[in-house]
Amino acid sequence: MSAMPLTGGETAVRALALHGTVRAFGIPGTHNLEIYRHLAAYGIDHVTPRHEQGAGYAADGYARVTGRPGVAITTTGPALLNIAAAVGQAYSDSVPLLVVSPGMPLRHPRQATGLLHEMRSQTEALRGVAAFSHRVSSVDEIGTAVARAFTLFTTERPRPVHIEIPLDLLESAESVAPLRLSPPVRPAAPRSEQLARAGEALRTASRPALVLGGGARGAASELCSLVEELAAPVVTTANGKGIVDESHPLSLGVSLHSPAVQKWLADCDVVLAVGTELAESDLWSEPVPLGGTLVRVDLDPAQMYAGIPAHIPLVGDAREIVSALLGACREGRSGSSAAPSLRLATGGGTAAGAHRAVELRLVRGDESGPHTGAAEGAEAVEDRRGPGLRAADARPVAAGPGAVIDTSGPQAGADVVADRGSGMAGADHEPRDATADHLMGVAAGADHEPEDATVDHRLGVAQHRTGVAAVAELRVARDGETRERDARWLPYLHAIRSVLDADAVITSDSAQCCYYGALPHLPIGPDARYLHPTGFGTLGYALPAAIGAKSAHPDRQVLALSGDGGLQFSIQELATAAQLRLPLPVVVFDNGGYGEIRDEMAARGDTPAAVDLAPVDLPGIARAYGGHGTSATTPEALAAALTRAFATPGPTVITVPEETSR
Repeated sequence: MSAMPLTGGETAVRALALHGTVRAFGIPGTHNLEIYRHLAAYGIDHVTPRHEQGAGYAADGYARVTGRPGVAITTTGPALLNIAAAVGQAYSDSVPLLVVSPGMPLRHPRQATGLLHEMRSQTEALRGVAAFSHRVSSVDEIGTAVARAFTLFTTERPRPVHIEIPLDLLESAESVAPLRLSPPVRPAAPRSEQLARAGEALRTASRPALVLGGGARGAASELCSLVEELAAPVVTTANGKGIVDESHPLSLGVSLHSPAVQKWLADCDVVLAVGTELAESDLWSEPVPLGGTLVRVDLDPAQMYAGIPAHIPLVGDAREIVSALLGACREGRSGSSAAPSLRLATGGGTAAGAHRAVELRLVRGDESGPHTGAAEGAEAVEDRRGPGLRAADARPVAAGPGAVIDTSGPQAGADVVADRGSGMAGADHEPRDATADHLMGVAAGADHEPEDATVDHRLGVAQHRTGVAAVAELRVARDGETRERDARWLPYLHAIRSVLDADAVITSDSAQCCYYGALPHLPIGPDARYLHPTGFGTLGYALPAAIGAKSAHPDRQVLALSGDGGLQFSIQELATAAQLRLPLPVVVFDNGGYGEIRDEMAARGDTPAAVDLAPVDLPGIARAYGGHGTSATTPEALAAALTRAFATPGPTVITVPEETSR
């Protein structure tokens, strides 16, 4: 095919479209108009936030829920610096984000000349927060740069990249060779002897455990099967939240920060860590000194000696490696009576009203896991089970890993929850008044062992009893550590959970109500998503990330959860949601400022300074932007407001004055 003349702007848009881009987030400016000129012609939709940082967070949220790279377009100078915080967050959370911007002309002198938006080096600024910043030197090189970006997204640890196109190349028409597609490259795979060592370690472990991070999401189905095969308790990081259903009796949910859970991990003889850094931002402490064998699975080889070095490193695709480990563990017990398996039964119906049931069954000889095949993209990890049932289906059940315990009534402190995620759907399931002790008895197999049970089978029963009992004890210990602190949020999280659909998306901010409250205490299943700014810990993430997620999935419930301080970092994005007519509730726990910093100052014995903010009418601001706003002073009022908000076009800010939730 002969070369054809294209401007740099059209070449960039053409290359993006060739790699499957259908939506971009950004703000047009004087220097990027040639890019915007061609978006519609190549079928790329565009969302205009009110700040470039919002564009970055929206593209981040879009990428997390679709599995496709998020694309953001900025102009030069200040616009690019505005998006840098979002790029840093995407780097920390391994999110595929592509930022395209103009740059100073190709032969622009190093000495400043006063050109509009001039800065000494945009590429040097972005290299500090991105995987790479690529300044092209010709129109033809633009296609190469885009292909390079998408190759990283699909074959390495996905992280943000920046492509800079000099101003004169954007407008210049040059003959361009056929555009390049990122090549299909198979990720590295561990050696067979390493896999054999890991499989043997897991198969013979007496106290195994799994730690799952965001990099494990593509192996969700296989991991749940492995958890059940090993009867191993599983704990996740914030980014791994929901990979294994958080109502599963072997799930501890997001609990790495718990001293009790950390002590338990240190005592495990084998720990399998998949797709996680095991970093301070996950543990909220120094690395845990593990006493047993650490098996690490990660696409990034650097993780094998970062944080807690691996005894058995397995570098490669998580799904392929976990599948191999699962096969090795199953082969190890072939020829003997199969160990019992904890199975997660699912009810049918639509996502909006799906009933998920936790069924503890002793199954002999069943090699299949509870999850079926995967769909495309990031949703390939989902199995269409949800975080639970409607409030009408609530009943007492064994407290889940984030089960909302009612501390306000006569049963305060009891393991009694209104759990949407554990209602039994049929006649063959546990009765609606089943108690936690009864479910534990079923799990332990006290009265269910067949008369011809072999020694291997009895050992399997004992192993399951040990795993389930350990999780139950750890949940109690974990919640006891923070019961007084977290009690303020629990009834409201219960209310939020009661109205969420099975496949709801929750975005959160770096706020107390999120990392102390929702992360450990708002349980979800693999069909839902919880998006949190881990590691880099930016403020202002929740609202624009929710816009990005909602633009990708307009038919799914999307909820933003924030504090009053964090929301005001990006509150202008209410205008974006209003213009798009997106039904988008924004729940704001209002503690009058920066509550975490206020508490840290007090803990140091300092007089709190610069942390108390003047009261702001946040619902009124939402109305001024064309949205809606209200306040909820009781959990019941919050549930009712959320129900209305999910059915009302435009954003709805719902403030919860925190003094009413103490």
